[in-house]
Amino acid sequence: MRIPRPLTEAYAEAQHGQPPQPILSPLELAIPIVSLISQVRKALKAQVVPAATLHLLEQQLDSIARSWPVVLQATSSSYLDPNLLWLATAIPCMSLLVYRHNLTPASTHDERNLALKACLHAAQSTTHLINRTFQPHPSGQTDYIDPGRASLSWEQRVASMTPAHLCAHLWRCALILCLCLDIDSATTCARVSAAIGSRRRINIACGRNLRFFLTQVSDRIERNTSPENAPRSGHAPPDGLGRLPRIDQDEEMIAYATGDLQGDARSSWVWTGAEMMGAASSAEDAQYQRRRADEDSNMDQSPRFDEEIDEWPRVMGLLQSLRPYQRQRLPPQLSSGGSSSDNRSRSGYSPGSSKRISIANII
Repeated sequence: MRIPRPLTEAYAEAQHGQPPQPILSPLELAIPIVSLISQVRKALKAQVVPAATLHLLEQQLDSIARSWPVVLQATSSSYLDPNLLWLATAIPCMSLLVYRHNLTPASTHDERNLALKACLHAAQSTTHLINRTFQPHPSGQTDYIDPGRASLSWEQRVASMTPAHLCAHLWRCALILCLCLDIDSATTCARVSAAIGSRRRINIACGRNLRFFLTQVSDRIERNTSPENAPRSGHAPPDGLGRLPRIDQDEEMIAYATGDLQGDARSSWVWTGAEMMGAASSAEDAQYQRRRADEDSNMDQSPRFDEEIDEWPRVMGLLQSLRPYQRQRLPPQLSSGGSSSDNRSRSGYSPGSSKRISIANII
């Protein structure tokens, strides 16, 4: 897709002695990103996004990034106004959405590992952008800073200009970062979400889901670091990380980390092959439906779940408890059952087969 010339070349021309272009507003800078949405949606209709499509999207995103002012680019280290997080994170957001699609077991081993590394990179780029908003406001920097909000606190500025899509992006970043046990970066993303709190309804649901995911992470770490699972030699690794489970190799945890994909019939891989499960699955589903019917009939006698509860303070507490397990200098890598890059059934799962993650586990 051709990017509009005035937006992609304005600043490049200014750097090469061309007449300076007027400073574009944030909404004008967002136009090229918005123009890519239809192309991304088309790419995500495929079961696995091909490498050529990924390369093309990378080139387009890179072109957009280079056309932006330096202050909005992920490689900059200067102060970033919190009110511009929604725009500055648009490029890593788009990258995360595209690469995350290839975490499906239908991808090859190399495709899955590339997807996970790219998702982690996008999430860490988002974290870098957030960290720049914590810096002191430089008196000499005036471009893309709203002077009307200069007197507001960091939390107030974040909460005042946060659209729903940024809430969802921060949530997806936190899931990927926790999956790879990058707890420090996940805490940074969660700090922004906690500042938003209940001001956005979607942020409430994101907090509730992330709290569940963190309890699953804690449960797996506790099981693997318990005394009965300690090395028989009695000599623990110096950093205490040797017994940590590779959460990023756990297929169930990967499904949880891509929960909104699994809720979409067009992109879900957890439920693929459900029609071929046979009588055993039908009986399991029927039993579940009966149990849900009994719960619904007794709902009036039971206390209702308050969907408006802000879970982010609890999320921050869970992240704090996971800080000792921060994993460093270990690249994410998905497990593989073989070595051939042509085999698309790497984890004992293939679309259309009867193997899938248990419905009971997902529910």
